[in-house]
Amino acid sequence: MIVSQSTIVALVTGANKGIGKEIARQLGAQGMTVLLAARDAARGEQAATELSIETRRSEKPKSVISSETLTFKLDGSENSVQGNYGVQIKAKAHWDGTKLITETERSIQGSTVTTTQVFSLDASRKEMTVDNTLTVQHGYQSQGANNTGRGKDVFIKSRRSVNK
Repeated sequence: MIVSQSTIVALVTGANKGIGKEIARQLGAQGMTVLLAARDAARGEQAATELSIETRRSEKPKSVISSETLTFKLDGSENSVQGNYGVQIKAKAHWDGTKLITETERSIQGSTVTTTQVFSLDASRKEMTVDNTLTVQHGYQSQGANNTGRGKDVFIKSRRSVNK
């Protein structure tokens, strides 16, 4: 019998916080089906309906300048979290079929900055596309003033080969 990570089911106890939650997150990120077990049913359910996304920025490889982790509620409701430098961030997420859509809003130097990311996975589950939209409400009204930028990131899963 051939077993792939997509057929492995992991049961993680204490998965509603701390080490258990992180283990569940990492196993899920590897494509495994994760069952969460918790003594407190409400906290276990909350852990299963939230998604945390960490963003790291750096100028050189392995030199992290800043890191930000946002927690999204997957039911579409808004969550207010404190981001870097004490900035309040409104975050929400919802599913549109197989696509996960996340939205954030924050104020930077008096301007409202909104980001929308659409995460989609191809049928082989080896390529993830993230469509990014950034909108800045800067107040400029002149013709041709652009307040929206768009970009696309594509992540391809690869197997690392270790030579001994």
